[in-house]
Order: sequence, then C-alpha cells, then structure tokens
Amino acid sequence: ANANAQTVTTAIEFADGAKMSVTYKALNYGQGQFMERVKQERFRTAVNQNAKDNPCGSVTLSKDMVFAGEKIAAGEYGLHFLLGDDGGFIAALSTTNAEGDKEIKQFPLKLAAVESHSQRLSIQIVAGEEVDQCIIALHFGKLGMTVNGSSAKAEKKDDAAKGK
Repeated sequence: ANANAQTVTTAIEFADGAKMSVTYKALNYGQGQFMERVKQERFRTAVNQNAKDNPCGSVTLSKDMVFAGEKIAAGEYGLHFLLGDDGGFIAALSTTNAEGDKEIKQFPLKLAAVESHSQRLSIQIVAGEEVDQCIIALHFGKLGMTVNGSSAKAEKKDDAAKGK
C-alpha cells in the first residue's frame, strides 16, 4: 500500500526570507489495522528499523528555526516516523555526520483524537499569527496534532513553545 504512495511537498517562506519545506510519502495506515499491530513489540521493532533505514521524506530549513520550543539548525534532514515502546508515534530528523554515521534526533508526538480522518499521513504547513510563525499540522488516521514553529531567533524559543 505504501510502495506507490503519493509524494507530497508543502512549504512556507517567511517575511525574513527563511524557507521551510517538507516532502513526504503519504503513508497509508490501513483502515486501523496498523494501530492494532502497533501493540506487538515485534511489529514495532520491524517498523522502526525500516523507518530508520528508509526515511519517508525530508525537511529542509534555510536557517535555524524553532519548533515546539526546540531549536533545529538549518540544513536538510531525513524525515522518519518511529514507534515508541508505548505504541506512540515519534517524529525523527536524521543527518549524516562527518564520519558518515546517521544521527537521529527524536521528537515524541502528542497525538490526540481528531474529528477528521486522513487515511494517509498528512502534513500541512500554514501561516501563523505573526509573520515569523507557522503551524504544522500532522494527521495519522484519526489522530492528529499541531506544532508551532518560528523563523525567529532562538531567543524567542519560549514564546514559540507557548504558541505566541
């Protein structure tokens, strides 16, 4: 179901010239069967190994940005979705260091039930209230969340986390 999944790109350019783009495979979560299988440790291990080896997309930042209070350096990253021991989703960004080893930074996702249903992974970037802010919306089946982002300097980290 995912070998031929559509590739989607979403992007934003801020007033200060900073750019962010996300390109990803619109993964299919199988009418809820995926969430049943997540309860099995063997399944989670297999999914995580595959996800680490094969990013489902990429994230490109033209300058350092802040997301949910976390500063992310400018650059291009592999985008992965892993599963925690509790079955919760974890977003991960990967880079390759000078020695050629993959480094993965993980961000546990606080997904909650949403009214809308997205059969496939959906990532949207929309403009935030201020000219240096954006909102990233993630949907996995009947679960979703939003994350505040900012192209502002790291000093604004606390404001970004509070959604200001």
